[in-house]
Amino acid sequence: MGDERSPSLRRARGRWAEDLVSNYLQRVGYEVISRNYTCPGGELDIVAKHGDFLCFVEVRYRSSIDQGEPLETVRYTKRSRLLSAARHFLAHHPEIDLMRQIQRFDVVSVVGKDSPVITLVKNAFGTSDGW
Repeated sequence: MGDERSPSLRRARGRWAEDLVSNYLQRVGYEVISRNYTCPGGELDIVAKHGDFLCFVEVRYRSSIDQGEPLETVRYTKRSRLLSAARHFLAHHPEIDLMRQIQRFDVVSVVGKDSPVITLVKNAFGTSDGW
């Protein structure tokens, strides 16, 4: 059996969680427009439209909550990277009408392997951190 901390296993679990969340978001009315958007200084797991909102969605996975809730891992440094990546995304996608789209940062946690529990937190943090 592989090492639980191996980079390839972590990437595979991350992809699995992002696939799960992407399908979940579509079922609850989001339109996924981009996944795994990378740029210098950051990455966006999912970019989606939800009503009048353009949502930058961070996916956090843990096999259990023994070490704490996944949502607790989105601290200042991670938020700063998400803000930077969102700015980059918007600057490089002029087709998005910024006058009509309100930006929001959502965080989705996935806990468990066999029967995962998905928790969506809309507007998980604001842009006062340096937007």
